[in-house]
Amino acid sequence: MPHELRSSKAGKADAAAQEKAWKPLDALLAHCGFDLADELAPFRPRSDWPRMSAAEHAAARSGLMAAWARHATDEYAARLRAWMIGGLVDRFYAKAKTATPTSRQALTKAYWRPMAGLFGGDWLAFLEYLGEQPNPSEEIVGSLPEPKLYATGADRARQAAADAGIDEAEIERMLASFFGSHDASSPVDRRIAVLKRAWAALDGLHASLTPARGTLWGVLDERNEIHDERFDECRTALHREVLPADLNDDIAALWGTQATSKDPGRLVTRWLPHNGVYDAFGVALQFWHEIALTAFAHTETHGFWEWGLSEAQERQQSRLDELAAARCPVDASFLRELATAARDLPPIAHEQHRSRAERDGFAIELTFSGRDRLPRPGFEQLRDVITRHRRAWAEQHLDRWLEHRWQTDLRATAEAYNRRLIANGKAPTLRQAITLGQPALDRWFGGDIGQLLTAIGQKGPAGAPVYERRLPGDPYSFGRAVEIALGGRQPEDDLSDWDSADRERLDAHRKVRDHNSARYYAAFTAYEYVKAWEALGRRPEMKQVKGGKSGADFLDRAEPEAAWARLEAAVLNVVDDPSLQRAGAETATRHDHATQRRTQQERPAPGISPRERELPSRPDADPRSAADPQQAEPTADAPVPKRRGLLRRMLDR
Repeated sequence: MPHELRSSKAGKADAAAQEKAWKPLDALLAHCGFDLADELAPFRPRSDWPRMSAAEHAAARSGLMAAWARHATDEYAARLRAWMIGGLVDRFYAKAKTATPTSRQALTKAYWRPMAGLFGGDWLAFLEYLGEQPNPSEEIVGSLPEPKLYATGADRARQAAADAGIDEAEIERMLASFFGSHDASSPVDRRIAVLKRAWAALDGLHASLTPARGTLWGVLDERNEIHDERFDECRTALHREVLPADLNDDIAALWGTQATSKDPGRLVTRWLPHNGVYDAFGVALQFWHEIALTAFAHTETHGFWEWGLSEAQERQQSRLDELAAARCPVDASFLRELATAARDLPPIAHEQHRSRAERDGFAIELTFSGRDRLPRPGFEQLRDVITRHRRAWAEQHLDRWLEHRWQTDLRATAEAYNRRLIANGKAPTLRQAITLGQPALDRWFGGDIGQLLTAIGQKGPAGAPVYERRLPGDPYSFGRAVEIALGGRQPEDDLSDWDSADRERLDAHRKVRDHNSARYYAAFTAYEYVKAWEALGRRPEMKQVKGGKSGADFLDRAEPEAAWARLEAAVLNVVDDPSLQRAGAETATRHDHATQRRTQQERPAPGISPRERELPSRPDADPRSAADPQQAEPTADAPVPKRRGLLRRMLDR
């Protein structure tokens, strides 16, 4: 508690509220005899904490932890247990005015932790400890009911109806009504079918990939970050180029919405539907996709943040364990074979930097290696090893893995729902149900809480949720369009030749950077604004938008209300103006610039990096010295060229 009041809760309570929060701790200290007065003094209200330095804060925290450690003995542990049991006993008899209270009457959230720690959460064990009899109306649930799932089985229902002579059209209407969808297929079955098509499409892309076509990092928005330009090698919206259009449309339809706890009767837009596929598939797709990306980066030196194959076993071990636990193991020989294939490739070469200087008949040439690796042949060998094992795994385990995924999600949701039902004595509210089942809800039902509750055998709302999309059709360029509406990014000066004496140029550069950064980060809030708009059914206030105050502060910390009005106006302009949306789509990203740089560079000779070609190998490379050797020396009137590098300065002495 003292740490919380001086960290995450700092500034959120006045001195009187803090003193009230200290009373339970002081009671504990007094009862158990903990001597922590000196160590706790800096944390108390009206202390010198605000005037202490960061080092003094750290010393105070360390001192308090050391003081607690001194009291970690059997004697003090017994005192603490007695104090906790005393609290439970006092609570029990405070409620036992006319009869033994039930567990629900006696125990609130504050008392469940000591009950679980001291009695394993067993109410009857606690009553036996007190020598009391349970209330006749007490209901003790020893185990949760086994969940019954109704997520698939439409084909079996059709066959049973046909055997019973029921009209096919009638059974289709019954199934559509049961699943709460527009057709008779189960929401889970529809998504399983699309996941299999996505697997087949990705398998074909990886199997035929060549270095010239570039990395597949970004094809499923694996990073799940919108408007984030920190990783310029991750290819934004790559699925539009490489996946079939009908598959992209189905993914957008099935994973394009998600639930919101702001209003259980509404849905909001999922910014990156393809990441929904990546998330729904789980570690199976994540493992095979990342291994393929790593192999590409291993030989081509770009396209993914990780490139080591010898460490793949250790790095992927948690995913391998999860697959094995689901009875879908990866062949143990796969990663060993892949590492062996990587070792058989040509040696890894690094960029070479060379510098040569001549003066007075002497010449010195230095060659040293840089950190950057150079591309090398052999990607196709690695690719083929991965493809062979991936297809063998899919043939044997893909169907079982997908069944395991949806059943695990729905069973976990049903268990959480039943726990809340038993604990509260009534069904969770829709908001609570959304919180309990959010992963399964978005992965398999597009955020429709009614469909999820039906699938786990619980009663849900009768109607379908309302969905009113406000986000423009291209979510990737929406943030850039908002930046344009806020004034746009200004071109930044190249400071590679900056002189430290030129402070004005540096100040001007910083102003441009601050201008661009403010609009870049404010655009993140624009996405949250649209999500809140969709969730509420009306335009939200700043306090109703996640990060709303921060977004306004980026634009103008002195007047956040005025800045918020500017940001809101920019969002509304982009939503209503197709020309601004097109301008955002036409704005180059960091990935575009990185791709342009790579394509402009010629592939270097073995052992020679592109950087080396930028260094003059001989002083007479200057055309003036070739025409007239005397012109190579600066004249009295000519400006003296800047000396570059330690070696040249040494030779000029």
